Amino acid sequence: MKTLRAYTTISLLLVAISSFACWYDLRSPRDNMMYRLIEDVSPYYYYDASPYFNPSNSSVSDEYFRAENIKLWRKQTNTTISDKEIENYVYKFSIEELKSHKEACIKDLGKEAYEFLLYAKQCGKAREEMNDPWYYPTKNDPLVVTLQDISEKSMAYKGKYFNRYVLQAIRALVAIHKDSTAVSFWENAKPKMVNDIIRTMAERHVAIAYRRTGDNAKACNIYARIGDLISLYRCCANRTQMWEEVFRENPNSPFFVDVMQSLLTHLDNKYFDEMKQNHNYEPSWIKDDMEQLNSALRIAKLAIKDRRVKNKAMWYYSAAALLDAKGDVTQALSYATCGKAYCTKGSFMDNSMRVMRIYLEAQICNYDSAYIEHLADDMTWLFSLAKRNITKELKADLTTHTITEKWGGEVFDYTPTVVYTNKMYWSDAINRILADVLAQRLKWQGKPVDALLIANLGEFW
Repeated sequence: MKTLRAYTTISLLLVAISSFACWYDLRSPRDNMMYRLIEDVSPYYYYDASPYFNPSNSSVSDEYFRAENIKLWRKQTNTTISDKEIENYVYKFSIEELKSHKEACIKDLGKEAYEFLLYAKQCGKAREEMNDPWYYPTKNDPLVVTLQDISEKSMAYKGKYFNRYVLQAIRALVAIHKDSTAVSFWENAKPKMVNDIIRTMAERHVAIAYRRTGDNAKACNIYARIGDLISLYRCCANRTQMWEEVFRENPNSPFFVDVMQSLLTHLDNKYFDEMKQNHNYEPSWIKDDMEQLNSALRIAKLAIKDRRVKNKAMWYYSAAALLDAKGDVTQALSYATCGKAYCTKGSFMDNSMRVMRIYLEAQICNYDSAYIEHLADDMTWLFSLAKRNITKELKADLTTHTITEKWGGEVFDYTPTVVYTNKMYWSDAINRILADVLAQRLKWQGKPVDALLIANLGEFW
């Protein structure tokens, strides 16, 4: 009766929310990505073109630098405006928009800050144009002239925003490949700089100049000190040691989340499964990936014990996911269970840690009445979480629709393919746990009826 009651509970929950559920035909439940340090992993999912681990995203670290810069602007200007308003002036407004808000900006941040922001946006615009794949340099290139002028004026500045002008000078010089000048200027300016987030940002750029002038060791030292795992990965001779180098120098580096999520997304990808089975993949790829996995796991275990580390939950979760990727599900479950105590209640990580525990238990549980009741409780919670996160935008994204566009004087109608996987984590997790993990296990155990029932429950999502 307990088993029947648990099945009934799950079934009634699904019936109650079926009008809200996504109700789509997945290509495979396995396509849903399970490992989540952050909710949206789409920026990290690019392995269709590159099946081996190659980190190239920095969404978390970019947000860190932006937040710290906004704090510094508040401190330097003593402004009382909101962080959002500072963000508009510093990041969101174009040159034209900033000019149209000149009086407000001067009132809120001061005239000198306004003049600097115009200068910085001019530098950023020129650099962005030079980074365009269609950009081709010409003789007396106006972009080069602009950046040369910016670098000279920035190097001559001695006022309140000295660090900020140093950053602009380095950015401009590196963009026009005046790397020796950038290095020389940096080594002269560095002792005069206040140790703040702008100095760190400048160091990241000057490391590029060090690399180009042949001083790769100094570049690697900078990347390790500021915790830039992504850049270090590209210039470090021994990539498996980069985790140790960065952890020793900066155990709370925001880049750890970026690179760890990038690695976990790769390990949770079907390509990694295929590589482990040697399906037409280079043997070196799986070897390199396993070395990265083991290095990351070693650091995760160290971080859990290190008193300097602030975000213990992230490392407990990482250890659990890495151990699962290695096939040690029992130990992975131990880390996921212990890590729950370090999560902020109600946070994404708190919920994600619970999902990880449910996922791991599904792989090794004894499929009996006690487990089914336990699963019913977990699914009640997860269904409710999924229901709360179904938005109008998500429904629209999952609805087949026709787009009309004009091209070359003609009008074209086309219906884009609707991609149903990895749209909303909580529903993705339901599908992966029930339809992929549990249904498969029950099938292998010779319980086809139970397997069919669980698979059907999972496919509601």
